[in-house]
Amino acid sequence: DEKGRGLVDGLLSDALRLSMHIYGNYTMRHIMEYGQATHRHRLVLLLQEYILELGTDEKGGAVVAKALLHASPSDQCMLASAVLARPGLLATMSCMRHGHFASEAVLRIACSTGDCGDFEQACLQLAEGSVRLEGSRFGRSVLSVLRQLQSASTSSALRTFEL
Repeated sequence: DEKGRGLVDGLLSDALRLSMHIYGNYTMRHIMEYGQATHRHRLVLLLQEYILELGTDEKGGAVVAKALLHASPSDQCMLASAVLARPGLLATMSCMRHGHFASEAVLRIACSTGDCGDFEQACLQLAEGSVRLEGSRFGRSVLSVLRQLQSASTSSALRTFEL
């Protein structure tokens, strides 16, 4: 209804701050999961613009993870590309409590889109931070997903990269 749309529009006008807020991030995650497509798209555009700030924030990383799971396929690809465009961000997120879910989603998106370049770029970024990832419970989870995707891949180009 119109009243609900107005409320969500108001929340989205302050989405950056709310995404990094101890309680507000739950609201943004809820919008990402259950909101209207137009609201989810607006939130993804904001996440893309501020991906470095949100991806390195514990609460913001949870919102990014929800977006990578529940946005439209084109918005998921756009957001995954934004993460990969920031050197070191994927590895940093991989070591974070909520960020590692976002990193795993980026890997799955990059692998499933058929763009081997994105997946190889993700592999290279994780390889650069592999020592840090191996020392982190969350990082090890991301490396496990990476290995699963590599072994499931039918592309020899993807299978050539080993951590």
